[in-house]
Amino acid sequence: MGFLTELFAELPTPLQLFSPDGRSVAVNRAFLDLFGVAPPPAYCVLTDDIARRTGRLADIHRAFAGESVVLSTVWYDPGELPGLGIVGGRRVAIETRTLPVRGAGGRLTHVLFAFRDVTARERLVERQLEQERAERFALVGNWHIDLGGTESVDANPLSWSEGVFRIFGIEPFSAVPSNELFFSFVHPDDRDRIRQAVALALAERRPYAIEHRIVRPDGAVRVVFEHADVLCDATGEPSRLEGIVVDVTERRSAEATAVRFRDVVESTTDFVGMADPSGRITYVNAAGRAMAGCAAVEEILGHDVGEFYSPREARRILEEAIPVALRHGVWSGETSLRRSDGSEIPVSQVILAHRDRDGAVEYFSTVVRDLTEMRRSEEHQRQSQRMEAIGELTGGIAHDFNNLLTIILGWSEQLIARAADERCVTAASAVMEAAERGASLTRKLLAFSRRQVLDARPLRLDSLVSGFSRLLPRLLGETIEVAFEPPPELGAVVADPSQIEQVLLNLAVNARDAMPRGGRLTFALADFEASPETPGPLPELDSGRWVVLSVSDTGTGMSPEVRARIFEPFYTTKEPGKGTGLGLATVYGIVRQSGGQIEVESEPGRGATFRIFLPRFEGSALEAAPQPAAGGTAGIGERILLVEDEAEVRSLVAEQLASLGYRVTACADGHEALARLGAGAEPPDLALTDVVMPGLGGRDLAAALRERSPGLRVLFMSGYTRDALSRSGVEEGGVPLLRKPFTLATLARQVRAALDAPRG
Repeated sequence: MGFLTELFAELPTPLQLFSPDGRSVAVNRAFLDLFGVAPPPAYCVLTDDIARRTGRLADIHRAFAGESVVLSTVWYDPGELPGLGIVGGRRVAIETRTLPVRGAGGRLTHVLFAFRDVTARERLVERQLEQERAERFALVGNWHIDLGGTESVDANPLSWSEGVFRIFGIEPFSAVPSNELFFSFVHPDDRDRIRQAVALALAERRPYAIEHRIVRPDGAVRVVFEHADVLCDATGEPSRLEGIVVDVTERRSAEATAVRFRDVVESTTDFVGMADPSGRITYVNAAGRAMAGCAAVEEILGHDVGEFYSPREARRILEEAIPVALRHGVWSGETSLRRSDGSEIPVSQVILAHRDRDGAVEYFSTVVRDLTEMRRSEEHQRQSQRMEAIGELTGGIAHDFNNLLTIILGWSEQLIARAADERCVTAASAVMEAAERGASLTRKLLAFSRRQVLDARPLRLDSLVSGFSRLLPRLLGETIEVAFEPPPELGAVVADPSQIEQVLLNLAVNARDAMPRGGRLTFALADFEASPETPGPLPELDSGRWVVLSVSDTGTGMSPEVRARIFEPFYTTKEPGKGTGLGLATVYGIVRQSGGQIEVESEPGRGATFRIFLPRFEGSALEAAPQPAAGGTAGIGERILLVEDEAEVRSLVAEQLASLGYRVTACADGHEALARLGAGAEPPDLALTDVVMPGLGGRDLAAALRERSPGLRVLFMSGYTRDALSRSGVEEGGVPLLRKPFTLATLARQVRAALDAPRG
């Protein structure tokens, strides 16, 4: 106890220990340094008169009930405390805290009072308040003019209060007030308005109020408000003008800022709103009303915020968002907003809690952004990525598959040509037919994966669609009406005509299957220009000029789930055996490879409309080049250098070329071909080479051969995808391409055409 007693005595904080009945038991040295002496034995804090007068008595009784209490700060004047005095005779501000002291069993044994001199802090607060009051009063002044029986303000003395001098930015009473001095401060553009207001007030014996600008000596422009009364004598003549002038610059600036802020809020496309602490909506901007589907302000103001959420989301906002906003000032997250028609839209939302100076919640504000378009764009992106991934997969198998089909087709033809047994011919024909179906399937997969080689050219879709639509009745049947009205004017596009016809055919067949009881199939064409101001219906549609091809049917329509997957390969809603699921996938691939976009609009029972957007070609549409007349395709002993790294394909093609009458030199790769054509060797008439080969590729081989034999004719062949051919430089032009798989007739025709072409 000796140590604690010594510690109590030496602590720098003024301390006083009371018994449970409010009597002073002990004070420390710091207490004596502050108050001079200890209180008299008769002093009881529970009946302290100063505590009663300052409203602190109830808090003191709480302290003696065992609570820790912070008492309000009190100013003490010298001699105010009975039996005590403030050292130095100064006025001090004292802050007091209490702490209960308990003994065994938790019984209250003492109450400790800790005092703190906060005079410096409180004086600073007082000075700040005095400065604020002074600044407030400095913004107001009064003046008067004794008219002396005349209505002329210029000839009579003017009196200003100190506030007028301060408003005008000059030292009080440093100049003699006069009308001339007053107008020297008034902004030149406002002087006539003031003179007219004063003259009218004197003439009609009534008060006037006016707001105008003044220019201070330092160049600062201020806005002031003036109000003046006209006092009249017993005869009714004006005898005195009395007025006040108020500096309203900050107020007007704040009002202007508020107007600008409101303009910004009203012009934003986001929902901006406010609600009181009970959740009643007090403000919503125009975008917010539109987002909520409320045409009139009354449909949303005064309503509870919970009305604009589903019950589940309203509970989440109440239990999660509001508590977070109250703790941290802000909550942000994604939710869904319920519109007045009951529909819901995905939104991102920020909720802020605004408090007053006392810390109480004054209101909530919120900013809500509609995520519908972003979600749609994300879905389009996911769909594109999914289709791209499937395209990579399907395109990746094309080379090996096409080589196999080339071998199957070629040897089937050889068997048919050589077999004497009718059953053998029939079997080989069946194999060949199956291989041709496989080749057709590969072409569809490549069309979907956008990796087939297109013969793109400028063309007009109106003539193509017109000719195609005339052929459809025989395909679709009599129960389906086909309609097409060519537009008077239409831009051209760059596309492969045969592939566009494939698109039209697939869409027509798809529409036919959706109209088992008949209906109407409509083709339409139009020009369309997308811009940032008038964006297209698809997020991926770039600004620019487009030609839109629409194909509409009156069939069964599609659900959203079906609509989201219709372009996936092998996805079909038809019965087994009724479709491959590649028709619309092929359409998608051709459109995308042609630089276009496609969208579908459909609802169950309301038909479907496919819209294809193709970039408009700004040049002139070209007519299709006339096809050369069919001529002989057999060889007459020309020398052909065959380069193919697949042994089975090389053996087959060499056999086919020999059967056509050509002399063939077959090589496994480019290096072997160059070695065979060493110095002094007779150059071939044609080099037939695969494109993608290990070591020396077809393009580089052709260049090396032409160095040795300028003007050598070259024919490429490949089962690779468009991307691989593009990387190999084949698509740069100048060399014809034989696409695998091919028949003997196709091989004969293209080899003959290459040999008959002029030397390059």
